[in-house]
Amino acid sequence: MTYRSPFARNLWGIVEYMGNNINIGVNCNLWELLFLQASLQNGKYFSGGIMLQVLL
Repeated sequence: MTYRSPFARNLWGIVEYMGNNINIGVNCNLWELLFLQASLQNGKYFSGGIMLQVLL
């Protein structure tokens, strides 16, 4: 399930149920160039990432 707030269009949350695991994540798009992602896998393992997007 993905939820995007109508007040903060660049921020959205994700909840995913996979059998006996629940994954929770947050994505954020900053200035159309920088994309940030953070998540908890099974509620205890953190993972995150940063992406810089350059259009050629």
